[in-house]
Amino acid sequence: CNAISYNICKGADVSREFSVLALTRNTQSDVVATNWLGADTDPENDHTMALLNSNEGNVVRADGSALAADDADMGSSGEITGRHLKSTGGVNTQTFQLIVRCGGDPTVPDDVAASAGKPKVGIVRFEIVRNDMMNISEFEIWSGGKNVARDGSPSASRQGWGGNARKGIDGNKNGGHDVHSTDRGRNAWWEIKLKEPVAIDEIKIYNRTTCCSNRMDPSEVILKDAGGTEISKIEVKGTKSVYTLTP
Repeated sequence: CNAISYNICKGADVSREFSVLALTRNTQSDVVATNWLGADTDPENDHTMALLNSNEGNVVRADGSALAADDADMGSSGEITGRHLKSTGGVNTQTFQLIVRCGGDPTVPDDVAASAGKPKVGIVRFEIVRNDMMNISEFEIWSGGKNVARDGSPSASRQGWGGNARKGIDGNKNGGHDVHSTDRGRNAWWEIKLKEPVAIDEIKIYNRTTCCSNRMDPSEVILKDAGGTEISKIEVKGTKSVYTLTP
């Protein structure tokens, strides 16, 4: 299998122009919503390729295009995977995510491949680390091609200036302060209890852009199981309009 550079995508359909047909083998997971392994960061991994570093890969789509892609492109809502998941028509009645590797099993269900090795998360908490207030526009949690945050139950520390915990999942990503705490630092938090525990593929946080975007730096996303026990943390650093995080 070391001689294989590209893997195929199960159910790839040439009648869907944005359907992913094949992609370089240096994918972190066995589904199209993935990150790229790199020769600089994962030299011992069997799927790593010598000339591709982390955040680098190549994709072939049904429209005949061959594209260089980064991790953001391959997220559930990214330019490549997002369009792949939304594709319709053609021969297949289902959009598959499974990447069929050399010697792989094409009958493995997408959700099984996606959740392999990932813990089920029931609660996601977002906290500001610096001594400042929290103000964000939207919080998305992607699992299996769906933004599961929309079905969750959010809560937050004291809100002001029109902020409200539920506005953080209302789909409005206009850069306003839909969630705006009056407390500061670790006392400024937003949390959501998911409808059911899931393996998370990607988290996207839309920052406030009308003012004070630097308040996010630094902050943390804390993943917990359904009982509230901490599983892991993700650091959020820098000042961006959108943060894309992979557990």
